[in-house]
Amino acid sequence: MKECELYDFSGVGSVEILSLNFAASNSCLCAFDRGSLYKFGGLAYGKGRQQLSTAIERFTRRQGEWVFLNADIFFPFNMGESYRLFYANSRAVQINPSEIFVFGGYYTDNQGTTDSYIFNVEEPERGNRRSTKYTSRF
Repeated sequence: MKECELYDFSGVGSVEILSLNFAASNSCLCAFDRGSLYKFGGLAYGKGRQQLSTAIERFTRRQGEWVFLNADIFFPFNMGESYRLFYANSRAVQINPSEIFVFGGYYTDNQGTTDSYIFNVEEPERGNRRSTKYTSRF
């Protein structure tokens, strides 16, 4: 599913916003700093089967669109090489002004995971929107 709505608590109700760039069900969403939404992973369909999505997207009210983030997140699983992976039904919460804690979730076979990481959002300097960095640590 790519369609999105934002609920306006001032009494307006649900308002449609632009669609996601990458469709996925069971994604993880985090409201960040009263102006952004971050979507992590979920289940996507590709090559005729369901698979875990590796996408991170950010929505800001100011820009009014979803932006794909090329985050430097590498998980130390013994898979032969570094592998970027986000689970279905994970949870996320902002824990301070620059970090999101992402935890738990399920593989495509409904096996749970206890993996977690910190997603660091370094705010760009004023006027330089391209300098935003996203990193993670365990």
